[in-house]
Amino acid sequence: MSETDNHYLQQIARNLQTGGSGGALIVNTCATFIEVLSVGNAKVVLPANPNRTSAIFINNGSDDIVLHRGPTTDPMGSNRGIILKANGGVYEINSTNLYRGVVSVWAGTGAVTGEECS
Repeated sequence: MSETDNHYLQQIARNLQTGGSGGALIVNTCATFIEVLSVGNAKVVLPANPNRTSAIFINNGSDDIVLHRGPTTDPMGSNRGIILKANGGVYEINSTNLYRGVVSVWAGTGAVTGEECS
C-alpha cells in the first residue's frame, strides 16, 4: 500500500473515530486487505460481515475495475457495479450507504487494497 493510500485510510479512520460530523460512532477493529487481480477474473474482496461499519476500496492497478455488491457467481456482475478508475479510484462504504454483504471485483489487472472496520 502506498503512503498516499495509508494517509487516506488514516484520515478516514480519524473521521470514523470522531463520528465524522460530530455523531457518535464506535469503531471496534479495522483490518487492511489486498487482492491481486487478473484480467477477466472475478474475486471476492470481502466476505459478508454483519458487523461491518465501514470499508474503503482503492484501485492501485492500471486498469479500471468493477466493484460489485454480491458474489462472483452473479452472471451480470461484470456488467454492473461501481467503477473504480485506474491508478487510485476510491470507493467507501460508510454509515450513509452501509452494505454488509459479499463484495467482489471484476476484470482489470493490478490490485485492490483497502480497509474494513467492524
